[in-house]
Order: sequence, then C-alpha cells, then structure tokens
Amino acid sequence: MMLWDGASRERVTGGDGEVMDVREVRRRVRCELQRHGEDSGNGDVDVMVSEIATNALLHTASGRPGGGVDVVVRAAADRVRVEITDDGGAATLPVLRTVAG
Repeated sequence: MMLWDGASRERVTGGDGEVMDVREVRRRVRCELQRHGEDSGNGDVDVMVSEIATNALLHTASGRPGGGVDVVVRAAADRVRVEITDDGGAATLPVLRTVAG
C-alpha cells in the first residue's frame, strides 16, 4: 500500500480576468514539492506540468480570461503524484479540414 504524504490542493488562475500563466503553475508545483521534501529541480516533473498546463490553456475553458486549473500534489517515499484538472471543454467545436486529393 502506498502511503502518501498530505496532499495539497490549489487553484491556479490568471486573476483579475487575465489568462492563466503556465510558469505560475510550474512554480507552484515546485513549491509544493519542496514543502514535501522532494527535489524541486526535477526536469521530468517540469516538462509534464508544462505540457498538461499548456494543453489546458490552449484547448479548454482554462485558457479564457479568469480560467485556471486545479493542482493537487502528493508525495510518497519514492514518488510524487501531480494531478492537474482543467475547466472543461471550450465553447467552440472542432472543425475538420478538407483534404485535397
């Protein structure tokens, strides 16, 4: 059984009608990792957080002014778990491109 250290949960937004900043999401995850006694300079975690937060910014309602993501960080003896939840689908529908041929 995995014994996780206490989880931290935080909402990251752009604030005051601004668009969320992916750098701020990364910074807050690093701070939480430090609080759990983990190496906050882990490049793999930085890349993962950047990719997921960027996808949320570009493809969901999280990328709208005032939008954001919910971030949960948990730590165990030999691993960390980072959960990022976006604000859900954007109001637009995907448009299929016509392939010439």
